[in-house]
Amino acid sequence: MIKESIATATEVRSHWKDSLNRVEQGESIKVTRHGHRNVSMVRTDVLETYKSYSDRVKARTLEVMLNNEPDVVNALHPILCEIMDAKEITNPVVLEAIAAAQRGEVSEFELPHPDTL
Repeated sequence: MIKESIATATEVRSHWKDSLNRVEQGESIKVTRHGHRNVSMVRTDVLETYKSYSDRVKARTLEVMLNNEPDVVNALHPILCEIMDAKEITNPVVLEAIAAAQRGEVSEFELPHPDTL
């Protein structure tokens, strides 16, 4: 479990070296300014783990959503775009699979492995 602490921006600035050492040893420091938490200091590997987890959740959610009937997939389009962090779906594999489903050429869509997206 990651140790978490809260410090003001002034405290972090005045104890910069100590703050970096604490973060390097695995502590997460939430930095506040004017009473609001604005920034978190974490090790790079922790940040990458969070990003990787987020990407895997998005891929699995997308897979579940696209395994519906074409009209359901169409109805979920705004949510799919939000999950993909895009205003429009741009992956050609996904676009072709949705188009094929809309033409009635397939009964369900199987999402390619997330590594291919």
